[in-house]
Amino acid sequence: MEKTGFTSLRLSGKNLNWFARNSLTLAIALLSFLTQGNLIKAQCSLACNGKVQISLDQNCQAIVTAAMVINDTLNACPGGQYVVRVLSYKKAIPTSPMVTENEIGKALQVEITEVISGNKCWGDLVVEDKLAPVITCHNDTVPCFFAAVRKPTVVDNCTLIAGRNDSLVLLDEQITPLTCNLFYIKQVIRTWMAIDYYGNKSAPCKDTILLKRFDTSKVKCPYDRTLLNYSAINCKDIVYGRIKLDSKGHPHPDVTGVPLYCDTVSKSPVDVDTIKLWPIIDIYCNVATTYEDIDLGTINCVHKIMRMWTIREWWCSTERVRTCIQILEIVDNEAPYLHCPYSFEVTTDGNYRCEGTVTLPPAVVFDSCGKVSRVDIEYPGGFLKNSNGGRVVLPAGSNAVTYIAYDDCYNSSSCTINVEVVDKTAPVVVCDRETVVAISLDGRAHVYAKTFDDGSYDDCHIDSFLVRRMVDGPCDRDNVLDPFLPYVEFCCEDVGKKIMVVFRAKDKHGNYNDCMVEVEVQDKIKPICKAPDNITIGCDVHVDLNNLNVFGKVIENTTQPTGYNTITFWGPNHDSVHLTIHNGYAYDNCSLKTSSWYVDNRTQCNVGEIIRYWEVKDNNGVDTCKQIITIENYHPFDFEDIIWPLDTILTGCLDPNTLTVEKMGRPRAINEDKCDLLGFSSEDQVFHFVNGSDACYKLIRTWKAIDWCQFKYNTATRRYEYYTAVHQQIIKVHNTVDPTFHGSFADTTFCTLDSCTSGIATLIVDATDDCTPANELVWEYFIDLNRDGRYEYTSKGVGGTINASGRYKLGKHRVKYTIEDKCGNKIARERDFTIVNCKAPTPYCLVGVAIDLMPMDSDGDGKVDTAMICVWASDVDKGSYHPCGNRVVLSFSQDTTVKSRCFGCSDLGQQNVTLWVTDAITGLQSSCNTFVEIQDNNHACNKGNLKNGTVSGLISINSNLPLSNTEVSLEGSNPMLTQISKANGSYAFIDMPLNGNQYTVKANRTSDPLEGVTTADIVKIQKHILGKESVTDPYKIIAMDVNNSKTITSADIAVLRKLILGTVSTLPENRNWIFVDKAYKFIDTDDQLLNENYPTSVSINKFNQSYIGNLQAIKLGDINGSYNGLNSASTRNRESMNLVTEEANFSVNEEITVPVMIAQDQKLAGFQFTLQFDERKLQLTDIAGGICNINKDNTGWQRAEEGLVTFSWNYGSFAENDNSAVRANQVLFTLKFKALSTGTLSNTLQINSNITKAEAYDAQLNEMEIGLGFRTSNGTANSSFVLYQNQPNPFSEQTRIGFDMPRASNATLSVYDLNSKLVYRVVLNAVKGYNSVEINHSQLGVTGVLYYQLDAVGYSQTRRMVVIK
Repeated sequence: MEKTGFTSLRLSGKNLNWFARNSLTLAIALLSFLTQGNLIKAQCSLACNGKVQISLDQNCQAIVTAAMVINDTLNACPGGQYVVRVLSYKKAIPTSPMVTENEIGKALQVEITEVISGNKCWGDLVVEDKLAPVITCHNDTVPCFFAAVRKPTVVDNCTLIAGRNDSLVLLDEQITPLTCNLFYIKQVIRTWMAIDYYGNKSAPCKDTILLKRFDTSKVKCPYDRTLLNYSAINCKDIVYGRIKLDSKGHPHPDVTGVPLYCDTVSKSPVDVDTIKLWPIIDIYCNVATTYEDIDLGTINCVHKIMRMWTIREWWCSTERVRTCIQILEIVDNEAPYLHCPYSFEVTTDGNYRCEGTVTLPPAVVFDSCGKVSRVDIEYPGGFLKNSNGGRVVLPAGSNAVTYIAYDDCYNSSSCTINVEVVDKTAPVVVCDRETVVAISLDGRAHVYAKTFDDGSYDDCHIDSFLVRRMVDGPCDRDNVLDPFLPYVEFCCEDVGKKIMVVFRAKDKHGNYNDCMVEVEVQDKIKPICKAPDNITIGCDVHVDLNNLNVFGKVIENTTQPTGYNTITFWGPNHDSVHLTIHNGYAYDNCSLKTSSWYVDNRTQCNVGEIIRYWEVKDNNGVDTCKQIITIENYHPFDFEDIIWPLDTILTGCLDPNTLTVEKMGRPRAINEDKCDLLGFSSEDQVFHFVNGSDACYKLIRTWKAIDWCQFKYNTATRRYEYYTAVHQQIIKVHNTVDPTFHGSFADTTFCTLDSCTSGIATLIVDATDDCTPANELVWEYFIDLNRDGRYEYTSKGVGGTINASGRYKLGKHRVKYTIEDKCGNKIARERDFTIVNCKAPTPYCLVGVAIDLMPMDSDGDGKVDTAMICVWASDVDKGSYHPCGNRVVLSFSQDTTVKSRCFGCSDLGQQNVTLWVTDAITGLQSSCNTFVEIQDNNHACNKGNLKNGTVSGLISINSNLPLSNTEVSLEGSNPMLTQISKANGSYAFIDMPLNGNQYTVKANRTSDPLEGVTTADIVKIQKHILGKESVTDPYKIIAMDVNNSKTITSADIAVLRKLILGTVSTLPENRNWIFVDKAYKFIDTDDQLLNENYPTSVSINKFNQSYIGNLQAIKLGDINGSYNGLNSASTRNRESMNLVTEEANFSVNEEITVPVMIAQDQKLAGFQFTLQFDERKLQLTDIAGGICNINKDNTGWQRAEEGLVTFSWNYGSFAENDNSAVRANQVLFTLKFKALSTGTLSNTLQINSNITKAEAYDAQLNEMEIGLGFRTSNGTANSSFVLYQNQPNPFSEQTRIGFDMPRASNATLSVYDLNSKLVYRVVLNAVKGYNSVEINHSQLGVTGVLYYQLDAVGYSQTRRMVVIK
């Protein structure tokens, strides 16, 4: 009997929970009825159905209950309680009594147990899934390539077991082509049905898919497989079949890559997918992909194949083609296989040659990709080219022989063997047959074996010489034959004898030979005499000429005498001195005779010398020695014991002749005794004026004291001189009244018209004094140029008039006068004066300027109703200038703030204007008249009748400076319109129909990446990163992100440094300029704004009226805003930083060290320049850091072989207490050269802007000129003569020449052309230290290469400069 049951998991869960809570109660109840078991069993009779079918619910689960299985639950067991177990092979399944998908199709049994009676019954159970899956179709739009994978969604109750998946069956598909539709290619209607694993079928559903056309812009071409991309194909992979090939034997596209198509399949949720376009198996897109290979041949071992991919779309009876070009490079970059022969040994050739002739066997070599080009062999002292094996000559010893194999692509491999050349030939020994040896001072002679050699030789090398006696000698007294040693010993017993010795020569390989030598031993040493040490004693010591041995004696036959004597005397420190005197000695190796005598050389003052002599004789000669006993007066007269006459100050006009020694006093001596003999003398000198003294005049009386018993030897005069003492007695006469100035000290302005650099100032004052005559007054004046507290000029003289008049440079200066009388009274006064150039500027107007009005919406109704344009004074200027190069201010009025005028519709036609030009330094003005033609080409003044409009705006940079010569394009116009921004940065697309179209304004500019980029910008970025000086301008923040990483890091500094040094020529992605819509308001104010999606163009959604869109130009890397958008260079007067090194001559192969120093104290933030040297004369080998710590990141060596090396350096940090001050003469860095020929540094080395622009920056990042000078003396920069390179060089308008002077002097600067013709000369009043002079093009009157020469203080230097138009 079969029965099918349905249940709910939720209900069964309640039953299970109830059973769990009440299981204890049921157990108690079961026990309570044990006594009545028979009765209960009789009342409860169970009968289970034989087969029960159960279907799983929507959760793929079902609970088996007793009611599903028992045949009659009401009558069979009234009130019964049941336990249900689902069994598989008599074991309960884990989820019993619940069944799941796991039990479908399995043989199961159900066991029913009545809890009280214990009766059971069993039945079979079949688990089934009869719920059909639910299918959901969608209407959607997808790319055509993804139509095949677009399917409806299916939901089923039982999907947990792997492999039991639902099936989607396509019942019908209707494809409708959409011919010539711009956006879609086909419509597909599909009928689907879902069938689960158990055969349950869903109801059919339909989905409609709209297929988008193939978009060629979404094709991704395959990457090149090239060396540049590090993806070239190895030829071995082809030779050995490691990669798949196509029918032509070329690398298969499965290996090299195929074109891909990437498109958005779904926007919610976002689903972007990519498919391969080859081979195409899709039937929906009308697209085919093919490729063709073009063999480009092999160049430099690179076999190139150009694979041209063609993707074709057939649409609207036409064919659209997208082409991809893929470059495949097949390279051989592996070395050939090389196996060397084994190492071996040979012997030397002999015949006095320490070498062996060796035949080298060939090595085993082959290459997989081609043939082996050659095999070379390197061996000690030689090289076999293109020879696999051969005959070579090798020196004795171990020789490393290296085989090197090259293939056709210059890949190489090497291996090394060892060839041992062995020497087995004994040396040829040649010795002196007879030799004479002399005994030494100690009675012995050690004669080294080398002494007996007379030209012994060996094939290779003699390692050692040895020697021994033929028979045992008396010197060692051991009666044993002497061994071979490096030397042989002789002694006194051998004197007068002839001794036979054996001489042996031995090579380093142990081979040896002997010969015999006859040695005659002689004694040629004289005896030695050593007297007692010289002594010095006081004159109080008693000297007995008959007994001088108290001062030491000579002991015979020893060199270490014993015995001494001690004497005592009153020493120089007024204490008792105990002097120990050791004896001398007389020595000879055999015998000697000794005699002695003395000489007394003492003076009448009981001082002087006693010289004792000893003479020692033996058979070979005589030796003498002496002792000098010096007697000194340790307590001579002390000149401090002289009482000198006192200094005196007198008031009044006294005659010096009346100030006699009787009136002014004599010296007196105390403590003079019998050993002293004193004398006094005096000499007078009168000084009527002493600069800086406090007296009108003074008399210096010089007293001289002499002790005739004290003297010393003067080596210059070669005479003895007596000790003297000198004292000066000063007698002064003075007053305290200061001199008086007469003249004007008011601040005065001197006007000049004859020079742009200097002018004449009349600076004359007079002085008088109450005592000193005017012609005897001493004066001095100091000139403080620029009133900076430093005196550049000074002059001294005598007289009552001080004339500091002269020519001084333009500016505010100060003169300081000082006057001093003969009595030392001194006063000073200062006077300020100013030198100005009084020439008015030269105005220069354009003759008529046509300007178009710009449309405007004045009432905000979205329509153009009027027009206006503002004209700047610079728009009508044609180059107004000041003759001296002063900065001029342009305006439309004498009021310099009126820099613009605005015009409207009422001003159409010619409008007269006056251009005022003002000298920014002096305020002098001049003007010229012109006119402005106001035009309305946009018809903006015809209110309400506009059918066309204008898209216009301004391209600006930095502080709203106009940017000209910028390409502006209007996308959306047909055809696309482009134009170049004007000088004022404006652009305008006129007569554009007001048709509601969408337009986009974009700007593009191509220029040198280095425009506006210097080391100063690196300093700015570094300060920003360190938080020392944060940049808040959003445009400058964008300019700092040169590597487009969306962050400001040291990586941006590294990129800029490489660009400045010339090691790279472009920025990443070749981005030089970025343009941002000026209407955009940035959200962030720090580096986070880089992550904002700021607009890089101006978007016009509906063009129904004229539109003004302004773009901000950002020059990447220009942080300090140095780029101003001008095309022409301007001449600027800047401060200079001068580098200096010592002038030097060099010769071939000389190693030259060139320390580069700074000439003046300088607050230095950084510098950059190009170092140029004559590569034919010098080779740069290294650059040492110095205080700048310059390393490889600060220099560019890529053109060093051409004599060009670039520098870029800046301080590492900028804390408030940073000390960026560099002192004069500190070494910034050191250049190291190797000389290739002779020459001088100044003619070979220079700093210029050849690659990297030459300039430096002070602590405030102000730009400074930088040049290199060469010292002609060995002094410091403040005491040397240095002529610097002019800056800028070349120049067109003005240049500056700097030089250092060792002292103040006149200097003559001369300029010559190539024919040595003088074109300009000026005499300069130069000061000590640094000087400079500016020269205009107009002063020279010529162009081309010129030479300038400076002559001063006995020095002369010449340098070269270039003048351009």
